[in-house]
Order: sequence, then structure tokens, then C-alpha cells
Amino acid sequence: MKDRGIKNLPRMLYADSKGRIYDHPYYGMAGFSGNGPSAIAKSDLMPMPEFSKLFYIPDCPPIGVDPSTGEHRVVPEVELEGAPTKCFAVAAFPEAGLVRTHLPAADYSLKRYHLPCGGIRQ
Repeated sequence: MKDRGIKNLPRMLYADSKGRIYDHPYYGMAGFSGNGPSAIAKSDLMPMPEFSKLFYIPDCPPIGVDPSTGEHRVVPEVELEGAPTKCFAVAAFPEAGLVRTHLPAADYSLKRYHLPCGGIRQ
């Protein structure tokens, strides 16, 4: 990860419980590629095309890159306006015709999936 300049990574996005999206003041951006998270460099990003959307993923804290160690960390909360606030992962959905190279880096272990038949899969 050192070759990707961990101290200069773009900041991780996160959302509060109302879906408002922020840049994290400390952690770098990560995304899932293959079996685990990887750092996302500025060169991996592009401006959001007109019909793309950002969404937050309730009950799933984001995973960011600690710029002092290069390690991936689950970020369950952040201090926002002087109070601890839960963090939720943010997903980008590009407009039709674009392909993304990474999925949202998040801890999905708290997410419960509701099946159409009323059953719950964990």
C-alpha cells in the first residue's frame, strides 16, 4: 500500500443516520476488490457523471484506510459537531454504461437481509 501513497488518499465518504454524506476528516477511501478492501487512489476516481447517485448503506459501518499505518479499519462512528455519531457506508451507483472497479468497503455483518417470503437470512 505504500506505493499508492497512503497519506495522500482521497478521504473516505460516510453518511449519518439521515443519509447526509460527508468526507471523513482522517480515514482514506477504500473499496472492495476481490476478497477484501483495497485503498483507492485519486487516479482511480473520476468526476461523478450526471445521472450517477450516491446512497448510504444503513447498519453497515464503512471501512477506511488509516493513513498513519496503512491498515484497513471499520469506522463505526465519528465525532460530528462535538458528539459521537454513527457512520454508515456510502455506495456509488454510476449511470448506465459505466462500470465500477470497486464495491463499497463496509462491514456487512450487522446487516439483516429480509427475504420476500418473510424469512430472514443473516
